[in-house]
Amino acid sequence: MKYLNFKSEYNRFPKVEIKKYEEGIYNEYKSIFNRINKTLKDDSTIVFECYPGVRYEELKEELFSSFTNAEIICVDDFAMTGKTITEMISDKLSNDRVFAFKSFYDILDFYDPLMVKKVRNMEDKK
Repeated sequence: MKYLNFKSEYNRFPKVEIKKYEEGIYNEYKSIFNRINKTLKDDSTIVFECYPGVRYEELKEELFSSFTNAEIICVDDFAMTGKTITEMISDKLSNDRVFAFKSFYDILDFYDPLMVKKVRNMEDKK
């Protein structure tokens, strides 16, 4: 059964070709640490935000722990749990593509306001 009247351009294996990147790509924790550490000043703050599914525990053990002269902030540590977010937006969830509701949430709506304030205060003290 053919349902498209045109050739799909969907790519099951997408890739991004990186051009003109002189320093290269870092794929080991030690080299990532060395590259970031070169740019740090005393009392720096590094904020990490990762895609869902990233193994944060591994990052904490292998990378974050290496930064002894910097404050490390993991954005996910301040996010609400998936369960809390699902409960919060449950009235907007639907499988109906025609009569579904548009969500007007802002990204900050999914973070604990007290934790966001705490992080902002950390930076104000520097």
